Amino acid sequence: MAKVIFTISYDIYPAVRPAYLSTVEEMRQYFLNVQKKNYNVFENTAKKNNFSEVFICESEEEYDALEDTMDDTWQSFNNKVQEYVSDGKVQYSVLKEVTQD
Repeated sequence: MAKVIFTISYDIYPAVRPAYLSTVEEMRQYFLNVQKKNYNVFENTAKKNNFSEVFICESEEEYDALEDTMDDTWQSFNNKVQEYVSDGKVQYSVLKEVTQD
């Protein structure tokens, strides 16, 4: 089964960085402990305040089911993060593991 990496990337306003980092820690705990997802957030070393949320899914089926598992808490986190995003620009990407299947 091919793994799938789903990323959500954006810049945040510098002034909200402390609040954003606090929210990210809450999200990390939620996705790990409640949703049981392989999830983390990374900052671009070449561009301060540019972050990528990364979900690593064990299969395409798990990736396809991400939206179905979105509950009110997840939606609340999404809304909160949107408040921190500068210019409202969000980039999404999906990477599929290369296999011989």
